[in-house]
Amino acid sequence: ELMESPEVQEQLKQMVSAHWKNWFDEKIPALNNKTPRQSAKTRDGRELLEALFIQYENFDANKSNKYNPDINDLKKELGLL
Repeated sequence: ELMESPEVQEQLKQMVSAHWKNWFDEKIPALNNKTPRQSAKTRDGRELLEALFIQYENFDANKSNKYNPDINDLKKELGLL
C-alpha cells in the first residue's frame, strides 16, 4: 500500500535516476574495478561492458521493473552506439 503512494513512487524514481547517473563514474567489480567511463575507452573494457549489459538485459527480461535502466541510453552516454 505504501509502495503505491505517488509520493513514494516519485522518491523511488528520483533515487533510481540518481543511481544510474552516478553509475558511469563508479568502480564496478565486473569491470575490473574500473568505471564504465574508463572501461568504454579500451577494447577489453568495452567487451566487459557488453557482457555486463547482457547481464542487465537478462535480469530485465526476468523482472518487470520500471526502474531498470534503458541499456541503449547507457550505451549512448558511453559512446558505444
